[in-house]
Order: sequence, then structure tokens, then C-alpha cells
Amino acid sequence: MEATPGYSYGGRQLLEGIKRVLEEPRIILSLRDPVDRLWSAYTWQRSRGNLSGVDSFDHYVSISNQKRSRGEKEGPYFGGVTVGFYAEYVPLWFDLFGDDVRIIFTDELFPSPQTVVADLCRWLRIDDKLAAGFDYGVRNKTFHARSQAVSRRTHTVKKMGDRVLQRLPTLKKGLRKIYVRLN
Repeated sequence: MEATPGYSYGGRQLLEGIKRVLEEPRIILSLRDPVDRLWSAYTWQRSRGNLSGVDSFDHYVSISNQKRSRGEKEGPYFGGVTVGFYAEYVPLWFDLFGDDVRIIFTDELFPSPQTVVADLCRWLRIDDKLAAGFDYGVRNKTFHARSQAVSRRTHTVKKMGDRVLQRLPTLKKGLRKIYVRLN
């Protein structure tokens, strides 16, 4: 399972490759309200320190729209608008995978995750009782960083220390709490 893999909107050739390699995968596409999705993309990129020179959400949307209208690849930071145009890439998943594609909407998932996951388990032919024991708490919630410069430096240091922090989850959690409070 993956979250927002780039190949979701990678085109026919890429999806045909998935079908060829995996033969009969079952595909679950989880779609958010496009406006919520756009705000999340902006907030995520800003929290990572990737939007220097972008002074507001409106500015981010403007740059994204300009790049899109010129047919430019939005790049890793300005794809928030394009990703929300579900009609441009979701139908292709159904064309190639048919009934092996299921769409869920986060508007349905968030208020009732256990019900949605149990339903998906039944569709996947997995024992839906497994879903009862899952922890459905929010993880890695993105916050709007006060300072992009601090955020950029923090993420650089985090990348360097990830191996150590993976072995020390309590320390990692504590450092994250401190960072969120400060920035």
C-alpha cells in the first residue's frame, strides 16, 4: 500500500506495465476533496521548506496554474492543482483494471474508518475481523510551519539522522513534539 504514488497519474503506458507485472492486482484509489487535497499539498510542501519565494496559498495556486496552463511539468512542488483533476487520470484505471478498482472517498473514510476498511477487506476477500483491531489514529499530520527556513534545516537534519531515530522511536516522537511546538 502506498500514499500518493506518482504513478497514480502516470499514464497508460505506466499502468499497462503495472498490469503486466502484477497481472491481477486489486486497486484502491482514495480520493480527497480536490480543494482539501490542494491545501494539503501546499501545506506539505511549505512544511518541508520547499516553497521559498512563495508567500501565500494564493501565490502557490497561481504558480501551479501558470505551469499547468503552459503545459510544464509542475515539478515535485507545484503539482497540487493537477493532482486534483481526477477526471484526467482515474478513468484510465477503470479502463485497464475494470472491477478490480475500488474508489473510496476520504469524506466517507474519516468519520467511519473501521466500517470503510472492513468493507474493503471483504472486497479484497480478507477477513474483515482484522479491521476491528487496527489503530485508526491520525499519523504524521502536516502542520503549517511558521518558518520555512527552520523547516528546511530540520528536514535536512532529520534525513541525516533517520537511521538512528528509527531505532529510537520514543526519542523521535519527543523531538517531533518539540519541533511542532517551536515551528
